[in-house]
Amino acid sequence: MTRDANVAEQVRNVATRVAHTYGLDIFDVQFRREAAGMVLRVLVDRPGPAATAEESVSVDDCAHVSRDLSAMLALTIDCVGASLARLEAALK
Repeated sequence: MTRDANVAEQVRNVATRVAHTYGLDIFDVQFRREAAGMVLRVLVDRPGPAATAEESVSVDDCAHVSRDLSAMLALTIDCVGASLARLEAALK
């Protein structure tokens, strides 16, 4: 598995937990290089057939998932960074 695919899979795991708290599913997670640099894109969907606009994913749903996912990823990155710093210090 490539590094980018590994990142996407890890984000998918966290994003799935976040999305489920709002009754949503993760449709796709993309982590790839674009003109602006590396871009992480998470696409959400509401399970089941969405016949009307009221039943589909709203802007508020996207905002909730984005906010909570950002916080969870920041915590994950901080924890991994702290663990690496402790490991590096122990090896010195």
